[in-house]
Amino acid sequence: MRNVIFILFVVAFSNMVVAQKPKKGNKTEQKIKKVKEEPMKIVFQVASDDTLVHKSIMRQLGNITSVDSTLVIEVVCHGPGINLIHKDRTNYAQKVKEYTSKGIIFNACEFTLKERQIPKEKILDEAKFVQSALIHIVKKQHEGWSYIKTGF
Repeated sequence: MRNVIFILFVVAFSNMVVAQKPKKGNKTEQKIKKVKEEPMKIVFQVASDDTLVHKSIMRQLGNITSVDSTLVIEVVCHGPGINLIHKDRTNYAQKVKEYTSKGIIFNACEFTLKERQIPKEKILDEAKFVQSALIHIVKKQHEGWSYIKTGF
């Protein structure tokens, strides 16, 4: 008789455990699904005028876009890094043009332009402008973008 009662108890308990499984579509599963559906977003900071740094970011952009074409990418140039998108100083005007045609956005910091007395006309036509590079980067991070600082 004890065995029968024990078996009934085990069966009843196992039904309770099965009944407590989380419902499909709970908030955690919805968040995971949303993350999987949204493309990854990356913001790069360029604050160096070192041409090796500029060469490195161009190579990185080529590498990562060859692996995943759904990435959303912005490059934010400020301080000495503004030279990456300065018409008279860059070695990568053609690469910037190529990458902007693939959807990558290059941004110039207006504070840097003002400080260095660089007119907007001296920035590559493909580039956009942000008032403050650092605030722009922080906002992107707050929105869930991944952050990568280029340089050595």
